[in-house]
Amino acid sequence: PYRSWCKECVEGRKKYDAHVAQPTAEGTIPQVSLDSCFLRDDMDQVAVTTLVMRAHRTRVTFSNAVLIKGRSQDETVDVVISNLKKLGHKKVIFKSDQEPALVDLVAGVIEKREEETVPEHSPIGYHRANSIAERAAQEVADQIRVMKQALQKRLGVVVETSHPLMMWLIEHASSLISRYLSG
Repeated sequence: PYRSWCKECVEGRKKYDAHVAQPTAEGTIPQVSLDSCFLRDDMDQVAVTTLVMRAHRTRVTFSNAVLIKGRSQDETVDVVISNLKKLGHKKVIFKSDQEPALVDLVAGVIEKREEETVPEHSPIGYHRANSIAERAAQEVADQIRVMKQALQKRLGVVVETSHPLMMWLIEHASSLISRYLSG
């Protein structure tokens, strides 16, 4: 047992300084991760493609329903750029996995965005590299399901994933996560 008068006890149980990573030049550039998820009620229904973005430091989260994940739709690129503008960063490191549609989308954002955007794609098969975006996508999908079920119960109707209300619900879910999620 510990004894305060015992030199070895005191020395053996002393707390060392925390190992805090020192900021580097690269560490000062804001990082934003991007992923996607698909929302559907049943496996036979058409899924709503949802882009999810999260800023690493602030954990501000954005989610938007889009027609196509890639940059073939100008609106998709514009939505991502609009979200980046809301964060207020000039230069940003934009992280995503190597899914072809997301790589294409990031390339479209780099071409169209006026501020410097540095792409960073996680290695193939290394899922932890994009875990911030994957976790954000899971939180958004969970929040949307909870809100949709509560709305359906309260109104006594079924809200299909194709209903226009879902577009608002998808964006509102991430704003609630950004404002109220702790931890």
